[in-house]
Amino acid sequence: IFGLAAAAVSHALVRMLSVLSITAALMLLRLAGELVLSALNRAEVRRHAAAPPAAAAAIMDLATYRKSVAYTLEKSRFGAVAGIFDTLVTALVLFGGVLPLLFAHVADWGAPNAVWSHVMFVLLVMMLLSVPSLPFEWWEQFRLEEKFGFNKSSVGLWVMDKVKGTVLTLVIGFPLLWALLSLVKWTGESWWLWGFALMFGFQLLMLVLYPKLILPLFNKLT
Repeated sequence: IFGLAAAAVSHALVRMLSVLSITAALMLLRLAGELVLSALNRAEVRRHAAAPPAAAAAIMDLATYRKSVAYTLEKSRFGAVAGIFDTLVTALVLFGGVLPLLFAHVADWGAPNAVWSHVMFVLLVMMLLSVPSLPFEWWEQFRLEEKFGFNKSSVGLWVMDKVKGTVLTLVIGFPLLWALLSLVKWTGESWWLWGFALMFGFQLLMLVLYPKLILPLFNKLT
């Protein structure tokens, strides 16, 4: 019995390590692809830095073009650093045992296998993962964009936008995730077909509602 149990545990560990290894490899490939594309974009911008291409020259003067070149290069370099940081944070969460601890804590809020507690777990993970990147977002808007004269916001407005975004995530994300996870329980192995239909319908609905109801909460439209 103990031998069978040990073999089962060993097999489960091998499978888990295989999944984690594949996940880590995909994360590294994604980051490498983003960094390479970013570097290629900067090289192309620098290649045309002295004189704007015909399409750009037709819509902006030389001073504005050079300003856009400097902004694009600096923002791209900053984005590369932020991308590396986000990948490290995600890796820490995935491989550092954070998710099982958080899930065990959230699961205590409701009945065993309650769908709503699973939904809260997913939403909490999404919100917690966004917290470490807040300093980068603040720096980009209030240091980088102000440096080039693009920022038209204030710290108070930026904070309010974050609060409104969090509220919208809960108001929209909770029922959507609840429906999706409930479909997993109700429809069995065909859950992914029903889940696709749900998400596809939601995206079609948002095409209509987003510009009318959500976008005006964050922007003044004329």
